[in-house]
Amino acid sequence: MLGGYQIIDLRKIGLEMSSETQTFTDAEILKQLRNLRDHIEKGHDYTKPLNRALKPILIRYRDGKLNEKEEVSAFALIKNSNASLTYEIITNKLMIEVVFEEKTDDDGNKYYDIKTAKYLYNNNVIVEGDLTVGGDASIGGDLAVTDDASIGGDLGVTGDVTGTKFIGNTALESIKDASGHNRFIEGDITPEVIEGVEYTYAKWSLSGTHLLVVLAGSIDNGITIGGTIANLDLPTWVKDKIITTYGNSVVRQSDAIYASDGSTSQNAINVLAKSANNIYVQSYVTTTAKRYFRYQFDLLIDNEEE
Repeated sequence: MLGGYQIIDLRKIGLEMSSETQTFTDAEILKQLRNLRDHIEKGHDYTKPLNRALKPILIRYRDGKLNEKEEVSAFALIKNSNASLTYEIITNKLMIEVVFEEKTDDDGNKYYDIKTAKYLYNNNVIVEGDLTVGGDASIGGDLAVTDDASIGGDLGVTGDVTGTKFIGNTALESIKDASGHNRFIEGDITPEVIEGVEYTYAKWSLSGTHLLVVLAGSIDNGITIGGTIANLDLPTWVKDKIITTYGNSVVRQSDAIYASDGSTSQNAINVLAKSANNIYVQSYVTTTAKRYFRYQFDLLIDNEEE
């Protein structure tokens, strides 16, 4: 005992960081830990002061990692439980647990001895209770939270976040794939100016791995269309994932186009095509009445890393 606090000197052994608890075997260190028994008051009524109170503890230890000699002196939190038979000594990187048991000597006298003495030494920061951070916090290693974590501001993570499920709101436009590409994006389609053709809707949208291309509008009677009707300004990485089936053709399909009352129809042949620098839509039809159309192309844009 020195100046009202107790010293536990672990410098005789070199502590090496580990995610697993280690057992003390050194007789001198065990003797120091055994001295904690002087402050055991088994079955104490905690509404009253302790007669033999816990003393503040100064821990001295040495980091024994190869080529990394670091010596530390730190005051530690000490608390007891298990009817005052279990002692926990906690510093920033080091936690010691000493469990005592009551024994009887040959003369029938009661005394305390160590049942187990273990320590955990790593870079994890041990926080007993709530942690409030008013400014920025930087964590170089792992952060383990056993209870709920509440974050009132922004949370920036440069690594992976894993869990069983997410509850809350996520902005779709911020979700990215394995290559860092935004996966919820959309844009306008640029139609060709064709006499007698009017467009009411022309957009493309990528939702995750699903690319949807939609053109809608009307065609006057007697109009012949025989080529490109629209161009898509897609990101290069999306265009690179679109594969042609033959020639420039990606998808070729027959779509019904209807009269205003929907009673009669005819078919238009439509092609989603790809050239070296462009994705575009071609259509082939000669209308026999004024027709209304909705052309739709669906593609899979895979999530394989580039």
